Parts: sequence; structure tokens; C-alpha cells
Amino acid sequence: MLIGTLPVTGAASARPASKPAGHSLCMAGETRIFSCTLGAKQVSVCGAGKQAVYLYGRPGKIELVSRSMTLAEQGYSGGGETQIQVTNNGYSYILFDRTVSTGFGTDGRHDPAFSSGLLVRRGGRILSSKRCGNDASIPSLARQFMPTGNEIVVH
Repeated sequence: MLIGTLPVTGAASARPASKPAGHSLCMAGETRIFSCTLGAKQVSVCGAGKQAVYLYGRPGKIELVSRSMTLAEQGYSGGGETQIQVTNNGYSYILFDRTVSTGFGTDGRHDPAFSSGLLVRRGGRILSSKRCGNDASIPSLARQFMPTGNEIVVH
């Protein structure tokens, strides 16, 4: 799979050597914006100061680091989607948090479905799609750490 085969960018060596906090690749003192478990690996977006950093790998073995990202948001009838779109060496990594209406329950109440995960694209083509193995969401505070305005990538 492509996600683990890309070289670590030079920024990876700039990460402090301290341990990540909790189930995330974020360091103590950083704001956890998003953290997703993908099998044995994780993807996290961490905020420090007014900037966010995207990290992919394992604690102590980060494989990909990027600070080039934007936030995209779209409301739907009965739900919506938020994406953090990261670019690195011609690849796009799209973290998503989506709520869609699946209909109505027997009690007449809205019955939503929640999903989150990571898409990998190159040249407009989706190469990989993985779902988070944990409850991962992108909070509104993400707006404090990255620019907004991109369109949602349909998947």
C-alpha cells in the first residue's frame, strides 16, 4: 500500500524526541486536532502555536510529516463532512469526518451514520481508502490551525 512507502520528509527530524500523548502521534502540549488508528499505524494532525502538522506512522517511527494542509467543510441534509487535505510530493492525503443520513428509525427519528478515515489520491485518482479503527472526528477548532476554503473531495 502506498501510504507507508513514501519517504519521510525533512521535517520529520524536526519533531521533538518526547513521547506522544495518548492514542495519537501528537506530543504533550500540542493540541490534538485529529487522530485515527489505521491498523498498526496512526495518522494525527496536531496543533502547535497557530500551525498544524500532519503525522503518519507509529510512535517513534514517523514516516510522513507535512505542514501543507487546508480545511474543507460541507453541510448536507441530515449531516455533513469535514476534510483536512494534505499535499506532499504529488500526493493528496484527505482525512475525513462524515455524517450522512441513512433514513429514519422506527421511532421516526433521524438515523445517522458516522465515518472517518484517510484517502490517498494522486492525479485526481483515489489510490487508497481506509477507515479509522477508532472514533475520530475533526473538531471546529481545526479552523484555528489551518486555512479553509477547499472543496470537499467526493468519495
